[in-house]
Amino acid sequence: MCRLPAPALGLLMLLAAGPLPAQTPEPTGTILRLGFGGNKMDLTCSECGIDAKNGISAFAAVSAPVGGSFTAGLEMTFSDAEFPSNVEEKHAKLLAPMATVGLRGGSRLPIWGTLGAGWMWYTGIGPSFSGAAFSLRAGTDFRIGSFGFVSPYAGYMTMFGHDGPEFAVQADSTSPFRVEPTRPSSFQLGVALTPRL
Repeated sequence: MCRLPAPALGLLMLLAAGPLPAQTPEPTGTILRLGFGGNKMDLTCSECGIDAKNGISAFAAVSAPVGGSFTAGLEMTFSDAEFPSNVEEKHAKLLAPMATVGLRGGSRLPIWGTLGAGWMWYTGIGPSFSGAAFSLRAGTDFRIGSFGFVSPYAGYMTMFGHDGPEFAVQADSTSPFRVEPTRPSSFQLGVALTPRL
């Protein structure tokens, strides 16, 4: 079952609702964000019987305005979670560079969102894989004096196809094993630092 990034989608819907009254300054020009937080990673397949696991994630992103409220940029995201594999625990890791386009709305509570497309590498349980991927990230900026901003965020990334590790599954004890491909995904919640540049 695909796990939808509801908080991130909710923030993007707020962006489309229209601007808020201007009171608090927002980041302008080139924007750098360095984020860290929690991660729920899933290896999605129909009958694998693998539950999503908690772990950590981090990202670095840089963007610049391209007219109006729109931005363009690059981001790199890393996620890690520990999954049971036979009799031992193994870490599964995702690394994904993305090119992003973004949108900003409001300034009393500046809300931003980005949509990214790029490549994802998987390593951990089973063979390593890589494939085309997309990301979605949204958050808001709170000013912290002259340093810059603190930016709580929600993020989601996944491969486009089922290009992750393959698992042998069996419907019941009388059925033969078959190989089931997976689609790695990661839902993230965290806080980013957005310094003034």
